[in-house]
Amino acid sequence: MNSVSTCIEDETKFIIPAKIDLNVDIRSALIIDDEEIVCSLIGESLEQSELNVLAICSRSPEIGYELCKKYSFDLLVCDISMPKIKGNTIGNL
Repeated sequence: MNSVSTCIEDETKFIIPAKIDLNVDIRSALIIDDEEIVCSLIGESLEQSELNVLAICSRSPEIGYELCKKYSFDLLVCDISMPKIKGNTIGNL
């Protein structure tokens, strides 16, 4: 069973947890939502999978956008209606 890493961004800093290595060839999922409870529920649902799960709970979803540009994810779960950037913009990368 894999674990879920949740990052809560506070508009001033963002750190990917050490247990998530996005540079290795392991199946991974990215959850992007501006509501922490949604990230937690989806992350817990995916916890039984073979995916490394990174959940980004943020009022600044641009972080998720930048991660999608830099890394390849096997699964993206993204809120469509978020402040500053829409989920379909992230999904179209």
